[in-house]
Amino acid sequence: MSAEAKNNPHALEDRFEKFISTFHGAILGTIRREAFKCHLNMSQVEVLRYVTERGNPTMKEVAEYIHIKPPSVTSIVESLSKSGLLHRQPDKKDSRIVRVSITPKASRVIANMREKKKEEIKKMFAKLPQSDRGEFARILQVLDD
Repeated sequence: MSAEAKNNPHALEDRFEKFISTFHGAILGTIRREAFKCHLNMSQVEVLRYVTERGNPTMKEVAEYIHIKPPSVTSIVESLSKSGLLHRQPDKKDSRIVRVSITPKASRVIANMREKKKEEIKKMFAKLPQSDRGEFARILQVLDD
């Protein structure tokens, strides 16, 4: 047991909190840089990410997911549509409902952001010896179950 752990019963939690904060900051910084290059703000990135994962959500679902009012999501979707990143189409069963889907251009943007995010993660974990990376992966699996 380290001296820090003996003197601080919350040492593990404190270190983990610091790690998460550093990790989150690095990943968020990477996403922001890539978004800036594409002339996107973080709300637009979040909408693109959600639509990518969900496939063909309604405008209401998008608004609920990112916790904004429907008129605000309409503005975001409209700007993404004008940029060629989203398609808007009426629902097949109820034409009052508008659904959104990503375009091939948006797929490339999201794929690039994911790749840059993975590069940042690799850079952070490159500081660890290979055996420690394997152990960390094992621990993450245990925590994730």
